[in-house]
Amino acid sequence: MTYNDAVLNAWLSQNEIAEFFGVTLQTVQRWRKSNKAPVGVIQSLILLAGDCPRFSAKDGWQGWRFKGGFLWSPNGESFTPGDIRASKMDYDIIRGYERETARLHSEIKALKASLTNEVAVPVETATIIPFPTNPPHS
Repeated sequence: MTYNDAVLNAWLSQNEIAEFFGVTLQTVQRWRKSNKAPVGVIQSLILLAGDCPRFSAKDGWQGWRFKGGFLWSPNGESFTPGDIRASKMDYDIIRGYERETARLHSEIKALKASLTNEVAVPVETATIIPFPTNPPHS
């Protein structure tokens, strides 16, 4: 996307752009005249317009948009900043469970190995008293 296209989509005046980026009005006018600006400026303008810029083809942000305080996926799913923070926390919790599960599996494997190496102790049956099957008659 060119600089002038990004400015049109962002709906910002030259003065607003100069203030936002901390540059002089002359710099903004030069960008407009040449229709070129630093890549970061163009990407920031695209973000301000509500689109996620394509930082690179492999980043996968094509079709994502900011609108009405939400981040919208190409499939129409909306996410709040809290949703995004919670998904990171969920990921961390899941990774913790995976590590704990792997640790427990290792402990179970070690325990099974130690049990197969044990010698069975025979039970002495000489001290067992048989239960009478017929009660004595009086």
